[in-house]
Amino acid sequence: MQNRSGRFAAFALIAGLMAGGAASAGEGGVASGVQQPFAVVGGEAIPMEAYQSAFHEGARRRFFHGAPSPEQMAAWRREVGQELIDRVLLRQEAKRRGLTADEVAVAAKLVQLEEGFRESAQWQAERVQALPRLRARLEEGELLERLETEVRRVPEPSAEEVLKYYQTHPGKFTAPERTKVSLILLKVEPSAPVAAWKAAEEEAARLVERLRQGADFADLARLHSGDASAGKGGDLGYVHRGMLAKEAQQALDGLKPGEIAAPLVLLRGVAILRLDERIAPVLSDFDASRQRARDLLARERGGMAWQALIDRLRKETPVVVNEKDAAP
Repeated sequence: MQNRSGRFAAFALIAGLMAGGAASAGEGGVASGVQQPFAVVGGEAIPMEAYQSAFHEGARRRFFHGAPSPEQMAAWRREVGQELIDRVLLRQEAKRRGLTADEVAVAAKLVQLEEGFRESAQWQAERVQALPRLRARLEEGELLERLETEVRRVPEPSAEEVLKYYQTHPGKFTAPERTKVSLILLKVEPSAPVAAWKAAEEEAARLVERLRQGADFADLARLHSGDASAGKGGDLGYVHRGMLAKEAQQALDGLKPGEIAAPLVLLRGVAILRLDERIAPVLSDFDASRQRARDLLARERGGMAWQALIDRLRKETPVVVNEKDAAP
């Protein structure tokens, strides 16, 4: 099944083909013409055109926010080159294992992608030329997916191994600390003048004083808070670390249940926080965590097996990279 990132990559591939085409690696030789290949991997050439296309198309997506530094560009060149080389290494390994692409799945993905570009006049004009390259890329993706599935299928961990994993990774089976919090938010637009922020801070100070003198938090929240929790008396329910703004979390860390923090300036306005309850982290017992421990251990071992294969192929396969011509 193709996930969201896979669909995005496939649509990006179509865009690249329509923008000029991304040549696939050629088998058993070098690219046609006088241009030297980007790399030769185990006797199989990766055309320079394929490298340049992947480099520029990927750079447009990664650095859309601004001009990258020379260090970022150098790292990106290495990343693109290594990814292309790894794809060839893995495809060669898949063929050595006698694996083939699922043609039914490839056909289904082609139908899905074509449907997405059905209204594109450019795609319709270039469809005949682009389809063979697109199909080849999808077939390669299916082939590598089958290889990865096979490699990650490791033996089931023993009961002793699962117990040891649980004992040595307690953080993976511990429910994080939870805090029950109430909030009064005096909303201020971020672009509001300084006077508006000052007025909100002064009002918050008066409300905190009233609360410390015994006023009901829920009543004041319903009257003054601009947060969605106002209708529930400011009750935010139970939250865990990472759900609140850093400043709010720091303020709560210094409170005991029932205490109210000093007014706090946040992005959306001035906040008054009350800590209602703090529940300490709790380690789940082994019986309740057994299946999760088994799944996590199997997944980690599968990942290690996959990385070990890649490392072995990189070490054992001769690779010659054309560094000089690859530099933009």
